[in-house]
Amino acid sequence: MATVEDQLALPESGWRRYDDTHVGLKYTGSWYKVTSTNYYNGSVNVTTRAADNNYVAFSFYGTKIRIISDIAQDRHSDNTIAVDGVTESFNTNKTGTGVLNAIVYEKMNLPLGFHTVTITVGHNRTNFIMDAIDIDDKGYLYGYTLATPESGWKRYDDTSSEIKYDGWLRYPTGQAGSYNNSFSASNNTANKKATFAFKGTKLRLITMTHSDSTTIGKISIDGTPYDASFYSSSAINQVLVFEKTGLEDSLHIIEIYSSEAKNIRIDAVDIDLDGRMFHPDEVTSIAELEVGKRIRCHYVSNTSGVAGEFKNIGKQTSDFISTTSAPSVPNGDFYFIVVDEYNKKKILIADRNIQSLSWDALNRSGLVFGVQKDLEEKSHMFVARLLSGGYSAADKDNEWDQYIVNSTLNGNIIAGDNSVWNWSGGYSIVSTTNANSANRVRRGSLTVSTLGAIATSSVGGYRPLIELKSLPMFKSFVKHDGAYKRLDTEALTWNKISATLPSEDTFINDGMDDLSVLDRKNKDFVQTMTVNGSLGSGKIFKGSIDLKKYFEITNINVK
Repeated sequence: MATVEDQLALPESGWRRYDDTHVGLKYTGSWYKVTSTNYYNGSVNVTTRAADNNYVAFSFYGTKIRIISDIAQDRHSDNTIAVDGVTESFNTNKTGTGVLNAIVYEKMNLPLGFHTVTITVGHNRTNFIMDAIDIDDKGYLYGYTLATPESGWKRYDDTSSEIKYDGWLRYPTGQAGSYNNSFSASNNTANKKATFAFKGTKLRLITMTHSDSTTIGKISIDGTPYDASFYSSSAINQVLVFEKTGLEDSLHIIEIYSSEAKNIRIDAVDIDLDGRMFHPDEVTSIAELEVGKRIRCHYVSNTSGVAGEFKNIGKQTSDFISTTSAPSVPNGDFYFIVVDEYNKKKILIADRNIQSLSWDALNRSGLVFGVQKDLEEKSHMFVARLLSGGYSAADKDNEWDQYIVNSTLNGNIIAGDNSVWNWSGGYSIVSTTNANSANRVRRGSLTVSTLGAIATSSVGGYRPLIELKSLPMFKSFVKHDGAYKRLDTEALTWNKISATLPSEDTFINDGMDDLSVLDRKNKDFVQTMTVNGSLGSGKIFKGSIDLKKYFEITNINVK
């Protein structure tokens, strides 16, 4: 293992290196950059001789630290380093042959946690160079501003529909300096969680640190909690406070919370460039839907005033449609949430208005009272329509009050939660006629239960309800050698599914729905003939056909 004054061109096993140019290193005083292939990553930061009070500061999470510099006869011998306020001196001066990429300071066996480091440059020689720092390979630099995601990462805003907030306050606009001018806060309440899932290998949390924020925040990954500090003496925007890399490339469940009644603010989340975030209640297939679950869907219209089409249910197609103002020409994703299930039919409602349309335009498309839609799922029928909304404020026997105002979705949400239903993003047109006129009813916008009237030609928000019904399905297995099997039509191999009679769900999910692959096909073959004597001036030929290879089942009697 390398020690102080040894050359270390690359970090050793168990260490992770950050270059001198990393945004997490804050230089104060008089510094300039020098480039050379002799240095790590081709550059160093150098102080000038005449300047005083030159220092570099950073913070990291981990247990150990190394400073990589060079050692030479014109370097200072009176440099100091403060780790968590404890100051030590270190020397970069040496007569004779110098050492590049040298370990000039090392601190081991720190308690696992957050540490602050300040390197103050000495005065008795020419200058000091900063080449790199090494920390634990599972640690990270933190506390620095990261206004945009780095290469290999992509960013989700705090307003992203995939994040589920339990009683948090959301500040969706007007927060100058925050990413996309918004952040969400835990409202100084203990153990209130923000939750999401993602598929990928790495995670970063971007926040606004503040003097009212907790120092003992937790980021739980698949049930394992990690420390995160959200505190700073003054408000700082877009700060990296947590990083985890090297995760298995699979689905991970994330929870962000604190046992302390102090604030946590979420500004953004960064994950793998090719990763994907999911809402914790999100599923990707129709078969997984139940009350409280949600599924992603795409909606697009090319013409203002004309209803669009639904596509790609269960898939991520594009960014989400805005929850604050429905577009007149939408092209984005949203969620359908399952609110009820009866008579083998599921009721799904959009979590937002997806288009700005009039009641008349919806009616022309059959979308007020119900029209069948093709969502490329041949095993299900989809009928899209509007919710009923009550004739007056006293009329509570309607779908808006039943599902949006009053339902907890079997305890999965808070009834009427705007963070779920986004009703404050504008009025939603419903199918009901106002009791006192020919106008149509609209709901939401001001409060979840607000009821008003709108002319049929006036523009409002389109929030679709889908009646989802399973169609009769004919699913099959082949029983052979005491096991139920299905044919892999690509590999043309039989895969064992179950040794016992499969359940209904197994038939639905794994059964073969097209037995035409088993149909008898014409088979052409070439029969080789051999000489079998002669007859007169000619020859006799013969050949044998193995009929076991060529058979046809014409009838099966099943009792």
